Amino acid sequence: IRRPPASTLFPYTTLFRSTHGEGRTFIACNLATALAQSGRKVLLVDGDRINPRVHEIFGVDNESGFTDLILRQPGRPGGAASDTVWSTGVQNLFVSPAGRGMARLATLAHDPRLPAVLDRLCSHFDLILIDTPPVFSGGDALAVGQQADGVLMVVRPSVGSSGASEELFEAAVEQCLKHGLPLVGKI
Repeated sequence: IRRPPASTLFPYTTLFRSTHGEGRTFIACNLATALAQSGRKVLLVDGDRINPRVHEIFGVDNESGFTDLILRQPGRPGGAASDTVWSTGVQNLFVSPAGRGMARLATLAHDPRLPAVLDRLCSHFDLILIDTPPVFSGGDALAVGQQADGVLMVVRPSVGSSGASEELFEAAVEQCLKHGLPLVGKI
């Protein structure tokens, strides 16, 4: 995926979190909505096979989605993105739910077809946000993030004085850097 000029947003951005419950899906949905309302054509992809929720939030079917795009062989019937990308009630905002095959994403994230699928989607949208599972819940987030033009980390400030959230965040950043992910900021 080609890098954009410095004056534009990253066309394909992944949102990560270090652990469960930090509000990453909430942030992803609201960020996608705000960017769509600014006039950009945005696709929000649910890449969380563990706890997919984007389809519930936007009230779309989860029978087919992102995983189905990766599983399909080029040139086979039903290979179009039209049955895996849904419009929402927000102008310029589209979603691709996880799909029923999401349980296989751990292997699909390393599938050589993933970059081609993302390139094909990028040709139809100004910006793609992918909502991934936590960094420490397997290799899905890191593998998908390696295809991204930019990665945003979502972190919830720790409650109390334990600092556990900050330690997890620092460990997640370390993992991202170790795998060469293009970190662009935190929310």
